[in-house]
Order: sequence, then C-alpha cells, then structure tokens
Amino acid sequence: MPCLRCNIPGGCGCSVVAGKGMTVTGDGTALSPWVISAAIPSPIPSLVIFDGANGSTAPAISGGKFILCSPSGGGVPGAPSQAAADHPTCPDITLPSTYQTIGGLRSQPQKKTTATTIIGSFAAPWWTPQTPVVAPQDTRIRGNQSLVVTNNECWPMQYFVQIMYHIANDISSAPPIPITILVDLDLVINGVTGQRTNHTVVTIMPFGSSTSGGDYDIETSNLIVSAGILAPGAAMTLQTERHLVVTGLVPPGVIGGVFAEYCTFWVRGIPL
Repeated sequence: MPCLRCNIPGGCGCSVVAGKGMTVTGDGTALSPWVISAAIPSPIPSLVIFDGANGSTAPAISGGKFILCSPSGGGVPGAPSQAAADHPTCPDITLPSTYQTIGGLRSQPQKKTTATTIIGSFAAPWWTPQTPVVAPQDTRIRGNQSLVVTNNECWPMQYFVQIMYHIANDISSAPPIPITILVDLDLVINGVTGQRTNHTVVTIMPFGSSTSGGDYDIETSNLIVSAGILAPGAAMTLQTERHLVVTGLVPPGVIGGVFAEYCTFWVRGIPL
C-alpha cells in the first residue's frame, strides 16, 4: 500500500510488507529506498526420466518445462536418435508409461481377450472308426488331436474351454435293433485328465438291411470349463478323452458302424 507523508524528518514511519513470491529491501529513505523484487519459485520436479539411450541428448528445459523433440527430431540436438527408440514388447505396467517411437508417442499396450480354436474334420476322425459297432462296451480313449495354447500377452491370462463333439454313423441291420451310445468327454491339460466338458446320449435305430442305411451327424456343446491361468510366455497342451459306453444287443447282420468322431475346441483367454 502507498505510504502517506507523515512529516517525519528523514523519512516516513510506514513500511512495505512483501507478499508471496516477493522480497522488499531498504528503509524507504532517500539513502535507503525500498527495493521490491519478485522471487521466481523453483520448478516442481518432473517425473520424466531420461535414460540417455541410443546416443541421444537430454531434453532442453525452458521456463521449468521440458522441450520434447518431435518424431522428426526438431528442437533438441541429437534428438533424431530418440525417435528411433522401439516400443518395448512388454513395458513396465506398474505405472502409466509413454514411449517415443518413429511413429510418435505410444503408451503401454491395452489388455484384450484372445481366442484360439481347432476345428475337427469329418475326413480325419479323432478316434478309430468302429465297424461294426460292438455292444456292449465301455472304453476310455484319448483323442489323437491336441491344441497348444500360448500366452503371448504381457500379463497373466485366465483360459476357458468349450468343446463341441460330432458323431456320424451309418448302421444297417436285419431286424433293426436300437443301440444306445453314451459319450462323456473330459478335458486333458498337459497330459492330466480333468473336468468333464460334454455328455452325449445317442440312441440309434439301425435301418433295415434292405435300405441303404442312415447317416447321422449329432453335434453337442455343453459346459464351458476353466483350463487355468498362464503366466506371460507360458503354454499348455489341450486334448480330450472320450468315455464311450455302448449298450444294446449286437444287431444280426450289422452293416456299417460309427465311422467318424471328432471335436472342435474353442479357447478364450481373459486378461487378469
């Protein structure tokens, strides 16, 4: 505030109080006038860390701020080598990170779900064809196909599996006698049999011997089961084991049999 003249010989009895960011020196007299100065505070420390890689130079600082080079390298001596720095395959994800690349600034990759499949083929059965069908029987046979699932993401993934089972048959007999085929499928992970994924009951009424027979393609898809968690870079091998139970009498003069059994795997990965 201004000082009022108070007729005191040699000066005034007022004083000037410095505000925030200001300093005041002097007594306000002719021999020691007030000198008011502004104090510029130090810049707040930045969280930007310069690693000096690729022969680049540290970013310049102006007014307490970093001057970052553009992808073309303008603004900072030695900056073109910074633009060539590659985005890491799996950057540190503990804190948000930004990386300068030849195409501009990039952040850490986003988490996403993944899908892996194996589709069975009618022409390539997973189990040995049964001609003729043998009843009764109770067998467990592991399928001859496998699916390797690899976690190519930068974080752990939870995997889920669904299996569709296909069975085709062409059976003729005289007289026709019904046959019941019960199929359970178990998921096999790295050679270890685990959860049941499918339960199928098929009742077949063979055609008479005077006909050309029948062709059935029965598709069933039941449970979605967990196959476990894979760390980044880890892999697992998935198979299926078939538990086949055939009941009923062996039809006299049976022709044909179950000639194609195969599966389709659907594997979905969910990021953790």
